[in-house]
Amino acid sequence: GEDLDNDFNRRLAPYNGFLRSLSKEKGLVLVDLNAIFHERIMKGRRIGHELTFDGVHMNQEGDKLIAMSILQAFKLSNEQIRKAQEAWMNIRGSIEP
Repeated sequence: GEDLDNDFNRRLAPYNGFLRSLSKEKGLVLVDLNAIFHERIMKGRRIGHELTFDGVHMNQEGDKLIAMSILQAFKLSNEQIRKAQEAWMNIRGSIEP
């Protein structure tokens, strides 16, 4: 959730720690969305939901942050990321009323 001090986020901490340790041990790429979201929320600290509809489920901004984080973790070039962003805009435009 976007309230970083809530009970759900505190309960998730050990699970996220396990995933970080396991990915390091196995030499796997980890897109640490939890850390990325926390960093973004700490920077913004706006009232309301910046990344979610309801504090949990992603809105368009949250979806975009997830997608960008994954693309960057897999080391796509800036040009590849730009093309992906253009494709998202085309899809978004085709599904809006």
